[in-house]
Amino acid sequence: MFNNLTTTGLILAMTVISPPLRAATRHGDSAWPKICENETLASAVRVIDSACGAGDCNPETLRQLDKIDRSKLIAAMRSAELYPTHIFFPPDQFAVAAAIDWKAGKDDQLSTFVTNVDRKRSTVYIIGQASITGPSTPVENRRYNFKLSRQRMAAVMGYLESELHLKCFAIKGGFLGNDIFQLTESDAGNLRIPASDYHNDPLILNQAVHIFAYPCADKIY
Repeated sequence: MFNNLTTTGLILAMTVISPPLRAATRHGDSAWPKICENETLASAVRVIDSACGAGDCNPETLRQLDKIDRSKLIAAMRSAELYPTHIFFPPDQFAVAAAIDWKAGKDDQLSTFVTNVDRKRSTVYIIGQASITGPSTPVENRRYNFKLSRQRMAAVMGYLESELHLKCFAIKGGFLGNDIFQLTESDAGNLRIPASDYHNDPLILNQAVHIFAYPCADKIY
């Protein structure tokens, strides 16, 4: 906002200009959720899907995320239909037990997320991020943080699958490094993320894993 990465091997070459979604079809007795009609979000999903797979992500393809209308994408990402959940980390950390406020409610948020997922038609996207920490040289710093965001994504994916036994249509992951789709404090406000969650620190805001349940299964493919 992914080829399937459910084995925790480890989001996004299609263009950002995507064909329109098919007219809403029906799944069993209920129509697709309204968020499935959001073309901006569908474009981001396609970018992640085309960039990530077989345990890796192509950063150049991922950069297409920054070409999508940011305000519309942020608005879509906060939809309650996605059950958006955000986990933040201290500098250089990636283990779930090291996540900020892990035992003060973040572990419960993931349990609630798993309970709410529509198992038949949700693809869960787990997106790792990092900010500018580590080596001082630009090339090494970019490489370090791309790896760190990958480790964070893999750790959260492993927890969801192994500890919480998440089952759904698909589980997919991606990792953005420290220079792709970096969030601002204004973005956090629009996503309804409390500043206290990331300790009012814009660097910690981008040391995160963002989890969404896209309730459209294979509708856009």
